[in-house]
Amino acid sequence: MSFGATGAPVAAVDLGSNSFHMVVGRVEPGPRLVVLDRMKERVRIAGGLQNKRITDEAAGRALACLARFGERIADLPHTHVRAVGTDTFRRARNGESFLERAQEALGHPIEIVSGQEEARLVYQGVDQSVDPPPQDRRLVVDIGGGSTEVITGTGSIPGMGRSLHMGCVSFSQKYFPEGRITRAAFVRAMSTGGQLLGRVSREFRGVGWDHALGSSGTIKAIERVLLENGLSPEGISRKGLKRLREELITAGSVEKLQLKGLSHERAQVLPGGLAVLSSVFAELPIESMVASPSAMREGLLRDLVGRLYSGDLRDGSVDRLMERLQVDRAQATRVQDFAMALFDAAQEPWDLRPRQRIQLRWAAQLHEVGRFISFSGYQRHGAYILENGEMPGFSLQDKRALAFLVRAQRGKLNADEVKQLQEERPRLLACMRLLRIAVSVHRRRSPKELALPTLGISGLRLTLSYPTDYLSHRAMTRDGLLHESKRQDAVGLPLTVR
Repeated sequence: MSFGATGAPVAAVDLGSNSFHMVVGRVEPGPRLVVLDRMKERVRIAGGLQNKRITDEAAGRALACLARFGERIADLPHTHVRAVGTDTFRRARNGESFLERAQEALGHPIEIVSGQEEARLVYQGVDQSVDPPPQDRRLVVDIGGGSTEVITGTGSIPGMGRSLHMGCVSFSQKYFPEGRITRAAFVRAMSTGGQLLGRVSREFRGVGWDHALGSSGTIKAIERVLLENGLSPEGISRKGLKRLREELITAGSVEKLQLKGLSHERAQVLPGGLAVLSSVFAELPIESMVASPSAMREGLLRDLVGRLYSGDLRDGSVDRLMERLQVDRAQATRVQDFAMALFDAAQEPWDLRPRQRIQLRWAAQLHEVGRFISFSGYQRHGAYILENGEMPGFSLQDKRALAFLVRAQRGKLNADEVKQLQEERPRLLACMRLLRIAVSVHRRRSPKELALPTLGISGLRLTLSYPTDYLSHRAMTRDGLLHESKRQDAVGLPLTVR
């Protein structure tokens, strides 16, 4: 099977806090996407989060689901699959260790995305299912199991996005335990939702919108129940939500609900989801909303197709950050080109992968981004910006790897950190060594091209061999490399310069 052109299958896996979804598609000329298959399982992993740890029971459900998903996409290369974890993965203390098991079950890497990135992907997914005027102002709301994303945008372009810690599973567990439904519980839940939204509502009201769109199973289920039970013929409205709350309060418990169009599984989290949506309507405020058939998984698939055929969004994020923070592009290019040449020479002996190459390239481009704040300790400033700033398209793992490389580009190395990386992430450690060398030899900031040393690699031992007498006429470069050699030697990374 060929994966190099249109006609290739691709897949997006959304590991939500309530349900896991997978969409498999095929890229046709254009490129345009044809959906081939969809799989969904209600895993309720957020419901298995106790003391901020994923329980064994919840982990078992999740891993079994991922194994089934993995069998469906076993023949796809990693580059044609994008799988992401959201709120529960961000909050779980054992999220990293569980992630390793999850990746093994799925057979593909899994990224953890920030709330901001999740919001962008939701907006991108919803955009594929609506056909309003191209420059309409939109408000998109997505209620997940553990978080709610609120995003504004104009046409296909997302604008401000926020992720709030309130979801249908977490609110149902906290305010409607064991399925008990009371008016007082709704008041408490909506009060908490109002407080969380109150921190951002002024910003959103200031932007304004022409249409409000809802994404997620919760919002689609509420729309269906409102319509099928005659509670709101116009769909999701403020009045309809109030009538539905009264229906739930009258029933008194989830088990006694008798509503058309409501499945047993969705009923378990309906009270919390309804409280969240009611809070959104009250605080923003919203009069009516239309449920979208698309959600984050469609946004993921669109993003993946863009990476494969239209250019990686992350390259644009790097470029915009360089522009905004006034990075010296000429110096960044010099360091990047040298680092890439070192990488290509070290790739086979250190078994480096394409993912490390692109991470090293981004790190080289952004290695001086912290100078915008101050020259003193600019590597630390840069690392903080990269780890905490908004970078559309980047997973939390990518941002952390990038921040590490920028922070470790110069200065003393931490022996304990190096030892841990040697055991857990040896390829990232190798990229750090190469970046430090590239940064060191370009301290002069000269446009003149520098000679590339021949690399000798044996395990961790790295040897840089220059042409005869080359370094004897370049005292600053020679001394810088010898100083770097001592720094790496001191933490068990042998580096010889000759």
